[in-house]
Amino acid sequence: MLHHARVFTNGLEWQIAEGMFETTLSLASTYLRRGSVREAEYFIREAEQLANSFNAPAMICRALTMKVEVQLQLRQLDTALATLRAATDTLNDIVNPDAAELRKLHGEYNELLLQNKDAQLRYTEALKMLEELDKMFSRLDAQNGHGFPFLCRAELMIF
Repeated sequence: MLHHARVFTNGLEWQIAEGMFETTLSLASTYLRRGSVREAEYFIREAEQLANSFNAPAMICRALTMKVEVQLQLRQLDTALATLRAATDTLNDIVNPDAAELRKLHGEYNELLLQNKDAQLRYTEALKMLEELDKMFSRLDAQNGHGFPFLCRAELMIF
């Protein structure tokens, strides 16, 4: 499906590529909600391949995050931990909603292992990240003089 990706230099090409990625993840999410895990895993793999072909860490992280969700639901704890680590490595200590989601998923992982203290620590880290992001978005909103919905994704990824 997504085998001939290349480096995108044109803004329109990037928007199309991002749309393909978002659509692929949406399909995976839809299949997951319907209980069709095998189909969801297929689209997650496709999204991951697409993100890797673009060399887009944020996209890679989002695909891996969804992969972790499936692995946790299936109680594949060993593979979930490896995927969590890979997703975390793609972020390079960037604070963004994906990083908070990964902390939450790590908390769920710890909970499944009955490590409630570690789970609580991860949930607290996720909450702190979301609070930090809220403050950052509020500052951006005040600086730009308009609401958050008008910010484009590229502006958010800089931070």
